[in-house]
Amino acid sequence: VMHPGAHLGSGIEIGLERIRAAFREILPETPEEVRLLLENTAGQGTYFGGDFAHLAVLLEGFDTRRFGVCFDTCHAHAAGYDLSTAEGYVQTMADFDRLVGLEQIKAFHLNDSLKGSASKVDRHAHIGQGTIGRTGFACLMQDQRLAEIPMLLETPKGDDGEMDRVNLALLRELAGESL
Repeated sequence: VMHPGAHLGSGIEIGLERIRAAFREILPETPEEVRLLLENTAGQGTYFGGDFAHLAVLLEGFDTRRFGVCFDTCHAHAAGYDLSTAEGYVQTMADFDRLVGLEQIKAFHLNDSLKGSASKVDRHAHIGQGTIGRTGFACLMQDQRLAEIPMLLETPKGDDGEMDRVNLALLRELAGESL
């Protein structure tokens, strides 16, 4: 799992092509079983991946057995894809499906966002304790199209792992809530 990188002032088209060229160079040198997952970003600065269209360009033409997406909930929300309401969730997933394809999601990083939608600030929070809130995670946990995709907590960590247990219990609860 990797963030796609940044153009650092060279411009979007040049930056995206530079990354694609790097993929074309390194792929033949990696074992066939290696899969690269591009993680969407909060869209800060010149970083790619805050716009789902960047991911589509980066994945275009590459073998889907070797490439995919790790969808980070905080990053999507911070980039401007509002996950805090049922309507926002539906629109976000429709946008992702149209631009990239839901079948490209191979993993999720689950974390709430301390900052609001479109803040472009990547600050993770515990599930249900940020600006995505319970509704957004209930929508995700009940989306049967995504039920078989691995989901990993990427919330702030404590010393004893108790918050991981709390976050997991809430996600299980939200998977059973009616919307």
